[in-house]
Amino acid sequence: MSPLERRYRRLLRFYPARYRAERADEILGTLLESATPEQRRPGVRESAALAASGVRARAASNASLPAVASIRLAAMLGSAAYLAITLCVWASQLIAELFHQYGARPDGVADARYQALICASLGAATVLIWFVPRRAAALVLLAVLAGALLLGLHRWLLILTVLVLVALTTLRSERPPKAWLWWLAVPVAFFLPGLIGVSAARFAVVGLPPLMLAAFLLAPVVWTVTDTRPALALGVLLAWFGLSDLGVRHLGRSTALDKVAFLYLALGVLAAMPFALREVRRRRRAFR
Repeated sequence: MSPLERRYRRLLRFYPARYRAERADEILGTLLESATPEQRRPGVRESAALAASGVRARAASNASLPAVASIRLAAMLGSAAYLAITLCVWASQLIAELFHQYGARPDGVADARYQALICASLGAATVLIWFVPRRAAALVLLAVLAGALLLGLHRWLLILTVLVLVALTTLRSERPPKAWLWWLAVPVAFFLPGLIGVSAARFAVVGLPPLMLAAFLLAPVVWTVTDTRPALALGVLLAWFGLSDLGVRHLGRSTALDKVAFLYLALGVLAAMPFALREVRRRRRAFR
């Protein structure tokens, strides 16, 4: 393979995988035929044109599903992200309690291990939605949830999140794209120091947590260039946090959380706006 062909193939990665499988060889052949014998790399204008065409192809591919299916997939991603964050926070608290409070008490250590097992099992079962048939993934989630309830799970919103994920998974056959998994993995990486016992103060010196948090919040906004569904998923995630704060407020802990809850809900609506605008534009073009 010549250096020019290798560079062209890198540029073709801007196109979605299915598009490349069907037309990559044809496009590559045309590009190589039009190249001069001494050419070693694509021109700047040619590279920009290929990248822009690939981005448009990705946007068209991501917008090919009906609105209902896209909303369901976005809701699955947002719910899975909320579950991942909740499990990470819970696991971090467990590890902190294990090191600072339980000491060598066998009953405390055993209780923490059971709860850590719940966190790990629910997290692993959630990721299965991306890889195994939907009914199998739903059954595994339900089985893990049943085991968690037997082990003493009493977090009502976490249970509700799992049940919502099961319902969304079994509704239709589409599964979330695997490209979305990196966004789901960011919260786990954010809480990873606490999960492995590294001091949060030492980790903060590196400056990675703020960067990861910024990437997690801004990535769906940038992603709207090719896919607005992650922005909708971010809205669903923020709505879950709003629901969580409202639940805490109604339990009588604090009335100040009322404002925080509605702030989350308002941010969720703003995050969902790109998806709504895209769907409006698409339906207008369909009726013309």
